[in-house]
Amino acid sequence: MRIVGAGLLQLLGVFSRYPHSSRAGPRAAFGFAPNTRVDSLMARPNPIQFLQQVRQETAKVTWPGRNEVLISTVMVIILVILAGLFFLLADQLISWVVGLLLSIR
Repeated sequence: MRIVGAGLLQLLGVFSRYPHSSRAGPRAAFGFAPNTRVDSLMARPNPIQFLQQVRQETAKVTWPGRNEVLISTVMVIILVILAGLFFLLADQLISWVVGLLLSIR
């Protein structure tokens, strides 16, 4: 849990990436020595192990079938057309109201 928390805090910018940084306050508050680098706490696999792990995780994914992809694609296209029509009508209405208010016509 401590390593996960340290990684999260590093992402949020609490820890400096440089060990000689003067920002020891937040590190000390979370139980780290002032010159501890968070990067050294996390194990990093070599590239071959990383690719093997990626392949294992990819094998666990449930990929959508052809019918599911087709239905989703059609739904997206229909919703894009409907959104386009909505914004066209909204733009025309706002243009008409502004024209009336400013007496441009």
